[in-house]
Amino acid sequence: MLKHFLKKPFLISSAFLVLFSLAGCAKQEQNSMEKTTEPNRETTKSADVAGWQIKKLEHYTIKFPSDWYWLETSPVNDDARSFHVISNNQSLDPEKFSESMIFSDIGPSPSVSLKEKTDIVVTDWGVPTSNAGSPMDSINSRIELAKQNYPSVVCDFPKDAEVIPLVASCKAVYENEHQAKKVFYIADEGITLIISFNTTEDTMVDENIFEEIARGVELIPVKS
Repeated sequence: MLKHFLKKPFLISSAFLVLFSLAGCAKQEQNSMEKTTEPNRETTKSADVAGWQIKKLEHYTIKFPSDWYWLETSPVNDDARSFHVISNNQSLDPEKFSESMIFSDIGPSPSVSLKEKTDIVVTDWGVPTSNAGSPMDSINSRIELAKQNYPSVVCDFPKDAEVIPLVASCKAVYENEHQAKKVFYIADEGITLIISFNTTEDTMVDENIFEEIARGVELIPVKS
């Protein structure tokens, strides 16, 4: 089922995994998902993802393929949070990647190091949009930070500034380390979600899947 996510003519042969670090209790909904009905908001829909699993967390809902697994680490104590992992490899040890979840944005060096061309690690975290101001202010501040951290980064701004949530992205290629990272910024009035897709520089993974996952996210409005 995953072969259509790879650049032809290759087939995927190893773990394709997604890591999530935003706090909150995860609640899985297999058949349906609530949609925001506020008139000034639109869900960032893309291509058909019928049959994908749906995971609802405190601040957002995300879709992923039906044959992947939701894995999570065990908290070290009652005050610690667990880290969530989505992978097509059920034997994956999420502890191996828990430290890389701390920083999902574009940095001066890759936060995840992968060897296999078919592997992908996706991390995410969120910040209050009000830290910067408006959703566009938050997008601009994230992109400015990405360019400061890695000047050769290539970024795309939101196509329509009137559509909430706003969606932008940046991509960095770390040639010396043979790694690459594409980050999506999804911002509404309450939260700015940062989703980072980490691969090798010469990845065999079709980058269209990055758009599918990122634009399939639904942010949950923050209660006032």
